[in-house]
Amino acid sequence: MTINNVYNNLQSLNSLSKGGVETDLKKSLNAALSKNKNISLIEDKVSISSKNSENEIGTDEWLDKVLEDLKKQEEQSEINGIMYKLYTGAELSASELDVLREKAPELYKIAIEARQMEKDLENKLKNCRSKDEAERLKLNSMQSVAYRCGAATPSSDIPESQQIRARILFASVDKVFREFYESDDYAKLPQKSEDAAESHLSLLC
Repeated sequence: MTINNVYNNLQSLNSLSKGGVETDLKKSLNAALSKNKNISLIEDKVSISSKNSENEIGTDEWLDKVLEDLKKQEEQSEINGIMYKLYTGAELSASELDVLREKAPELYKIAIEARQMEKDLENKLKNCRSKDEAERLKLNSMQSVAYRCGAATPSSDIPESQQIRARILFASVDKVFREFYESDDYAKLPQKSEDAAESHLSLLC
């Protein structure tokens, strides 16, 4: 049963209940009539709008638009997946970098910056002579990222692009040091540089 049929049936019932006394049934029917009349008007407008849309946009054009929207959604979904990897410090594949180079060049630049920073930190960690020195390097690296991206200012003043950049670079720093802390090279380091010097002297004596 359509909305119009319901509306017509309510009208019939309402005419049967007419009388000098405003009965509960009549009140209910009047309320239902008012509500369904509005719904009926909306249904008519939607029907007219749909017919106009069909006339304005041909089937082929409509299908092309749907396919274009789906393609954009698929591309955005692919980029979002790559961004998730960057946010967790995961290394991107060559094909993923190609996707960013083609479809998100600004994000591609950040990904390359993050990878280069990781390499620099890995080289610096090789020269650390103590665990304390490695910890200072981590702290300095975090501060460097903060100043580089403007993260030292209130977050409300940082452009969204720089917030994304900072998050990716922070994740890269965290990844490098997390892996280093779990390595044998870190386990072999003395706590302080002075400890390494004393150990060296004791070997010479």
